Amino acid sequence: MRSVKAIWRNYEALYLHFNKCSLDSSRTSKEKATFKGLKHKITSTDFVLNLGLLYDALTELSDLSLELHKRCTKLPDAHNLIRRQILIFESMSEKCNDGFYKEAENSECSLTFKNIELHENNKNKINYKQFYRSLADNLKSRMLNFTSSHVSSSSDTSNKYAEFIQLLEVLNPQKWPLEVDILYGERAIKQLSNIFKINERESVRGFREYIDNKSVIPDNLKPLTQVV
Repeated sequence: MRSVKAIWRNYEALYLHFNKCSLDSSRTSKEKATFKGLKHKITSTDFVLNLGLLYDALTELSDLSLELHKRCTKLPDAHNLIRRQILIFESMSEKCNDGFYKEAENSECSLTFKNIELHENNKNKINYKQFYRSLADNLKSRMLNFTSSHVSSSSDTSNKYAEFIQLLEVLNPQKWPLEVDILYGERAIKQLSNIFKINERESVRGFREYIDNKSVIPDNLKPLTQVV
């Protein structure tokens, strides 16, 4: 992210540096040829387009990473964040937003970027539709990558993941029915306790107390709530 951001923001200075070095008589012909090649590379339209595409994608992933690393982010929150990011990438695969890629496309049309003249070249241009679909698919696979290796069917994995998320919702009072039975959710609490290797009976007792007061998480339920 930092490298892409630095190149984007300092593009003109980078070009001027390469250009100066390519004309520097104190350098060897090999060195000057190298800098000339670099100058030619960064002034191609496909380089600028790919740079804008990566900048947009890395900005999205950086924002997602920041949210996921917040101490208050729980597993259900993380699930919703990743699910939303998948939808964003799927949408971006269908249409170009007003981001860095759009600016790069405008530069392609004018053959000018950051006051530097460009030359046309689309040989290495990344297909942005395939790129964002690939990112969305990659996030989907990471969401589902929690079961053991013997699971052979992707549909089985998807179903298990959906069941797991449903179990987690039991810990969210906002998801509870209006009239909550005192035994509500105990089966889910037991399953979650087994999954995370937490004392089942302590968790059940704590959850019963939680249903009763609905405000303060009891100490014997905290090991489970903290792990998710």
